[in-house]
Amino acid sequence: MVWSFFITGILFRQLININRNNINKFPHTTFNWIALDGSQVLCHMPPSETYTAQAHFGDVKRSVTQHKSMDQDTTSLLVFGHGDGGGGPTAEHIEKLRRCRGMSDTVGLLPRVKMGDSVDDFFSRLEKKQGSAQKFVTWYGELYFELHRGTYTTQSNNKKNNRRAEVALKNLELLAAYASLGSSYGYKYPKKDIDELWEIICLYGCFPTLEHAYAGC
Repeated sequence: MVWSFFITGILFRQLININRNNINKFPHTTFNWIALDGSQVLCHMPPSETYTAQAHFGDVKRSVTQHKSMDQDTTSLLVFGHGDGGGGPTAEHIEKLRRCRGMSDTVGLLPRVKMGDSVDDFFSRLEKKQGSAQKFVTWYGELYFELHRGTYTTQSNNKKNNRRAEVALKNLELLAAYASLGSSYGYKYPKKDIDELWEIICLYGCFPTLEHAYAGC
């Protein structure tokens, strides 16, 4: 996974999958990542180790017991709901978290759950801590996910055709932009149609078509 954060302007990144490494367990929850090109981003991996938490007692408890950066920051994200196109959080999830917070306020045993803030709010607080006396550990180089071995070498046709689609759509954007400048035929840039095409391509670039296109998938 090699991205240039200088180019994209990305300041924060939430990760999940690397927590699932089956040989080399990643040692940090919140950390600075310096990529191979030298760009840097502040990262957080929810210690519940899932992006589809069901918001029960165990999920909240693991947010503490599996937190690997407690000596630097005691907060963490809990990503809950039905993921991968499943519809997201439900009233049942929210009620479970409300009860977990009630348990924390009365008998303890659990960290106190706070809802209502966004992921951006969470990372903004981390950034403020980073800018003060607190300095998070730094990881240099590749973040390697061991369970997706072979991603670069198998299912190459899928990746080739996806890249061809990206290039073709970029060229379409360029030609459409030129055609819309001072056109005597009243041609208008087809933003809606092009946006819909990009959404399809970006969807295939996410879970599971490309990222999980490895041997045995």
